[in-house]
Amino acid sequence: MTYKEMAAVLNVSVETVKTHVSNMLLKTGYASKTKLAAMVMSKRLIVNGF
Repeated sequence: MTYKEMAAVLNVSVETVKTHVSNMLLKTGYASKTKLAAMVMSKRLIVNGF
């Protein structure tokens, strides 16, 4: 999803999404949201679509 799409689904601003994604990347050490998403999906860390 794009930042704009995520913001719409979560009902927050695009800047809020960017901040949270950036924080997740910093804390996990992944270089991109795509790589982070792939890891999350491979480890089945998603529950009910979230």
